[in-house]
Amino acid sequence: MHRSPGAGPLATASGPESPPRTRTLVNASEVLILKLHCPPLRVSRLLMLLLLLLASHGAMAANKDEACPTQLRVGFINWALPPLIVGDDRPSAELKGLALDWTRAAVASTGCKPQLIVGRYPINRGRDLLAHGELDIWAISIPGPEMLQIGALPMRGSEIDPQLGFYSGAYSFYVPAASTVQWDGRTLSGPGNLTVGIAPVPALRDLAKARGWKVELGLHAQNSFEKLLSGRSSAALLPDLLVNNQAEVKARRVRALSPPVMMLSVYSVGSKAFAAQYPGFIATYWLEMCRQGRREQKDKTPCRAG
Repeated sequence: MHRSPGAGPLATASGPESPPRTRTLVNASEVLILKLHCPPLRVSRLLMLLLLLLASHGAMAANKDEACPTQLRVGFINWALPPLIVGDDRPSAELKGLALDWTRAAVASTGCKPQLIVGRYPINRGRDLLAHGELDIWAISIPGPEMLQIGALPMRGSEIDPQLGFYSGAYSFYVPAASTVQWDGRTLSGPGNLTVGIAPVPALRDLAKARGWKVELGLHAQNSFEKLLSGRSSAALLPDLLVNNQAEVKARRVRALSPPVMMLSVYSVGSKAFAAQYPGFIATYWLEMCRQGRREQKDKTPCRAG
């Protein structure tokens, strides 16, 4: 049988085949041009499918970008609280300590790579910056109802989730070594007009108000400790963590009253706007901060994920 010069190897009895059609397959890394013998409708459907896949890939990439902040502004207290914040307690001093190390690890665990901007602030100033969205995270906080009004915290129903605090410790009364002030777990008693030194922590202020204690308010816990040493207060309600890390010459001038007054957990607080914009990031951040702290304190209580 005579073959037409233009007939290809797949020519049918009804005549020569149609000219080969071209379909373009776009991959993330390459473009392939294939010669296909397909009806026009099938080619159109394939192209439409490929375009949809490409659009989906682009949307996923865009969503990942939107899930990650480009920068992260984190505020820390401007006084030493070993081992969380160590070294010089001047606001301008270099920031060091486990709280900073854990913050970096928590950011890395999110899979995001924001520019990390850190600063040291007095407690009230840091909270004010957080409330106005000028900080994304206030790194060290013992939160109460006041903090819930201005910041975002890991919640379990209507309560702050106790399984996502990243550090816990006792607050105790400390008095001068020769003091006769007594504490039985309910009543603080002693000679004269008792004054209690506290830092501007809402939970401590609320407790002092409820018990009717006359308060000597410090700038922060270290300042309250120094006021106790100078005789400005009869007793000071301080974190054991802080007193245990004082220089021996200072630590031996005071003694703790038993039992401890309260156990408190430390959290990192997000600004409300930041947490609303990056909910996945902040949830992962909280979880990793919890894991880091529990590991350090050898606390086997699991951190609640999700």
